[in-house]
Amino acid sequence: MDILVILLCLISLWGLKISGNNIAYIGRDSTTAIKGIFAIIILFSHSRQYITPPNCGCNILNNSVLYNNLIDWLGQLMVVMFLAYSGYGIMESVKRKGNGYLKGFMRKRVLKTLVHFDIAVALFLCVALWYGHQYSISEYLLCWTGWLSIGNSNWFIFDIIALYLLTYGGLLITKRVGGNIIKFAWLMMAVSFLFFAVMYKAKPGQAWWCDTVLAFPAGILWSAYREKLECALANHKKYITALALVIVGFIITYWAGHHVLLIFGAINAVFFAILVIMLTMRLHIGNPVLNWLGVNAFAIYILQRIPMIIAKEAGFHETPLLFAALVIPGTLLIAAVFTAATNRIDRRLFN
Repeated sequence: MDILVILLCLISLWGLKISGNNIAYIGRDSTTAIKGIFAIIILFSHSRQYITPPNCGCNILNNSVLYNNLIDWLGQLMVVMFLAYSGYGIMESVKRKGNGYLKGFMRKRVLKTLVHFDIAVALFLCVALWYGHQYSISEYLLCWTGWLSIGNSNWFIFDIIALYLLTYGGLLITKRVGGNIIKFAWLMMAVSFLFFAVMYKAKPGQAWWCDTVLAFPAGILWSAYREKLECALANHKKYITALALVIVGFIITYWAGHHVLLIFGAINAVFFAILVIMLTMRLHIGNPVLNWLGVNAFAIYILQRIPMIIAKEAGFHETPLLFAALVIPGTLLIAAVFTAATNRIDRRLFN
């Protein structure tokens, strides 16, 4: 499986350019490429769950050093940039459109995400019924919200919809009290901390429900202070100093999040988001492959377990490379179809 990691590295290096000042570091093309990289890493991570089932007492991937280390080291950090870029994008829209952005927010952000997710859930339901899997009534009812799962990935969608709702509430409050974008950004950081605490209590022993949520307001804050940050970091010495401090902060909170308290892990997600953003200020990453993966990142994330379930039911999970050879192209194919289909639905319902 290490060959997959090497291949991803080679694809990521294609078109890589070192720039003294990459002005498009957080533009659509750059962020799409970064999301494409992490979409495939998430696919690697989920694949391992099917190849080596938890608590099975064995590991048929012992020789896959790069593959295992990449997944183990990143952990939940592999979803951080999706949250950070989402927060950043929302804030940029607020800056451009002001209070007018509120008018279509619930329909274009919340409802559209939920519709896409529920279409995927319906597909998983069909797969579950085909293989005779049985779930409780609560699972069948709550799976549509992301609170429970019927074999699909769910926590990220639940969290992002909850964060969107909190954002909508934050925008309403800011509008009512006459606040500015800076106050809104810090309000979102405060309510995200509260959301972290709520999810920590609501999902005990399942840290993945809350340990990356602060990346969302981190993206909002980066947008709020973007002009000042870019001006300061344009100076090479200041950039190197700031980058070194972020790396130190990342290392400390990474260790503390694993050995002290989970809240440090949540703060570590903020450092990781800032680290990636700052690196892309000097490194231009992007090529047609990464861009395609990024455009289809949602579909890749939400549908990848379907080919995995089918491959496992057929017994292919006992041969990792064969499993990957079936699952990866299968995921990319259904992701392309899903993206094309939902784009047509979006044009009818949300434009």
